[in-house]
Amino acid sequence: MGQMPFVSGVSFVGMWGVQVPAAYVLAIHFHYGLHGVWLGYAVTASFKLIALSSKLVSVDWSVMALQAISAMESETTAAWHVDVAVPSPANAVLEPIGEPWPLEATTLLPHHAKA
Repeated sequence: MGQMPFVSGVSFVGMWGVQVPAAYVLAIHFHYGLHGVWLGYAVTASFKLIALSSKLVSVDWSVMALQAISAMESETTAAWHVDVAVPSPANAVLEPIGEPWPLEATTLLPHHAKA
């Protein structure tokens, strides 16, 4: 959607402007201790939910779709060049190396399920 500055701002304000003060007030001033810290976290989650939901509802999706299409069709974007291949767990070979699995399948079952 291209709205990462807004999301980052909401996260920053939520952490430092809502969560830290709310946790301090609830934990120290109202003597809730650790429960106050968790309540401060819940207040922050509610703040983020309201802020991000209001942004999501207010987006003009037809304008966003046109912006996405124009960005994809742009002639000024640099061409992608792949110079290196980076291995990742997603493209790793998932075959056993060496000896097969040392345990029998029944070893992994609960005691009541064994034959």
